[in-house]
Amino acid sequence: MEQKIDCAVIRDLLPNYIEQLTSEKTNEIMEEHFNTCTECRNERDNLMSELHMDKIPEHKEFKKYLNKTKIVYFCKGGLLAIGMITVLVSFIVDLAVNHRLSWSLFVDLSIGYIAACTATAIFTKKSRILKTMGVGSILLIPLLYGFQGIMNLNYIFNKVYWFQDYGFPILLICLVVIWCPILVMKLLKLKKEEV
Repeated sequence: MEQKIDCAVIRDLLPNYIEQLTSEKTNEIMEEHFNTCTECRNERDNLMSELHMDKIPEHKEFKKYLNKTKIVYFCKGGLLAIGMITVLVSFIVDLAVNHRLSWSLFVDLSIGYIAACTATAIFTKKSRILKTMGVGSILLIPLLYGFQGIMNLNYIFNKVYWFQDYGFPILLICLVVIWCPILVMKLLKLKKEEV
């Protein structure tokens, strides 16, 4: 004996059917009804297309976001690992060859400088290039001062203060030459936006 089901019941069950929450027996009954009733079949197809239209882009965007996040964390971890390995290798080689720390301190200062600039570029959202240039410009002063200290400590018997005498004034001139046009362009852009 075949059961005849009312279209209203089928339409009430349709959301559960689409979400695959109905039992196999209910699915069989509903499939039989779809084979005979064009209106319910069209209603099913419309709801399924709406469901796919609503959920697929969100899912794709979320998946894209997760992939991007994985790549960023992989890059951060990779850069951190490379920096730490480089520091350790330079320490070990310097201690093995010279029996003290000398040239490896240059390497370590340089790695710290590069790591700070890279971290700024990775973690900054807006004005990434400008902020990275700013951090790089500011950190040049302790980097060069550190180089002077390492040279005076390890290589030169008569201490030479080349950074204070020559390096710092030249660095300031270079930074002014680099940053003045950037600041002028930013000011002009701000004035243009105000008008």
